Amino acid sequence: MRNKACFVVLLGAVVVMLTPCFVCAFGEDTPADLVLYSPESQGLIPLGPAIMVDDVDFVPSGKQEGIGVCITEDGKVAYSAHRVGGLRMYDIHMNNIPWAKDADGSNWVLYFDDEGNPFPKGSASGVKIKANLFGPGWGIGSYTASVQTPSLAVAQSLGQTPILQLFQNDGTPIVPAKCGVPEDFAAAAGDIRIGDFDFLSNGNIVTIGESRQLDENINLFGVPEALAGNVIVLSIMKPDEQFPTVHFGRLTEEPTRSETWHGLGVTQNGFAARVFKGASTGAVLRFFQNDGTPLTGDVPLTQFGEGEIAGVLGTGTGRGDQQGWHGDGGSRYILASLDYLDLGYIIGSAPFVGIFSEFGDLIVGPVHVTGGPDGWSWVDGSLDDGRIDAALQSDPATGRFICVWADKAFLGLEAGILMGRIFEADGTPLTKMIALDNHFDIGLMEQAGLSRRPRVVWRGNKIAVAWVTTNFDENPNQMCTLRTFTFGEEAVSDFMLY
Repeated sequence: MRNKACFVVLLGAVVVMLTPCFVCAFGEDTPADLVLYSPESQGLIPLGPAIMVDDVDFVPSGKQEGIGVCITEDGKVAYSAHRVGGLRMYDIHMNNIPWAKDADGSNWVLYFDDEGNPFPKGSASGVKIKANLFGPGWGIGSYTASVQTPSLAVAQSLGQTPILQLFQNDGTPIVPAKCGVPEDFAAAAGDIRIGDFDFLSNGNIVTIGESRQLDENINLFGVPEALAGNVIVLSIMKPDEQFPTVHFGRLTEEPTRSETWHGLGVTQNGFAARVFKGASTGAVLRFFQNDGTPLTGDVPLTQFGEGEIAGVLGTGTGRGDQQGWHGDGGSRYILASLDYLDLGYIIGSAPFVGIFSEFGDLIVGPVHVTGGPDGWSWVDGSLDDGRIDAALQSDPATGRFICVWADKAFLGLEAGILMGRIFEADGTPLTKMIALDNHFDIGLMEQAGLSRRPRVVWRGNKIAVAWVTTNFDENPNQMCTLRTFTFGEEAVSDFMLY
């Protein structure tokens, strides 16, 4: 508490010195005391309590890394887990929808062979999950060498390959599984890790992957040998193809080393990627039309923001584990990032959001998520729990957005509180800061365990949040968790129907 008291004094000392940039970013009246609100008090209506996705007797092999959630066109919720290596599906009220067929009776699936038979869970890594924003269907992508099926035998002969498994809305698998790169490229020596994938408005599917095929990266993409160990490739395939033919090439404008984890979003007319080009350049964005034609070069994130918040969207942010980058299926993209600040009047990993047009222009932000009269001036989302996510409302695309993060400053480094806040399209807060997990006691400002690494999606008036927690009394391990909400004009009437 000593640092917090010092902070208050510093804040008081600098109020009269606030620059316009500071006022815009942090709000001169951002309080030093944390106050959180229930979802219901802010119009975010829960459709039930948080549920444990994992089995009660499941003990994770380590901290959950890449979890994900999506909402399908018909309102189902699908969940993916990196460590578990599997998928589960629910209705919007978090009632589990069992798979028609799984490999071992566990109610987890992931990939299916050419005949539609499921492989066991755990057969892949780096699972990414997406729902089609432009029609029916959803799917997952990962990197794997374990999905041994005849149609992929050549592609998987010499290393790990990005493989997509698509589903109909009801969870019926679409076979055969698809490869995210051309077959001859996949068959070359070396691994290709998936970065991300998504559905385009014209029905095609876009994939980005991290090629570690040294010879291919040098000879095909012109990357100097010293930088050719990791190169991001971009491919587009038709919906009826197993291997991409529409487009394949290097993603970045500059032939250099690049990395990504997550990092792909879609709008009506195109898509955009966030990748990391090393410490000297940092993270960049690149924007494309649906056919793969670039709209921009490599756009450094460090160029955005002015004064004391210059570069907050792109400094020290790595390949993308800690960030959220998504499109709304309309005309906007959202980036959520944590930037460590030590300005005296604010110390910690402050959450920021930037909204970009489909042409690559920053049109809103950087917005300091916890700033203003109902925010909190002391934040800490740092270390390995410092993952943040955000989602623009889609279907329809309104420009509104939600940001979620786990803050550790109030309860201590091992006890993150799952927080969220909703904003208007222009970055004006629509809500105060919300405690999203029903295990957090608003009155006592405490919880039994920790929350960490959230992901969020907003479709129609439904919002789904996935995270990892030790708040469940029945299991003290880090369990994967889901909760769904409604927000907007229809939220109250929908809730009454339930």
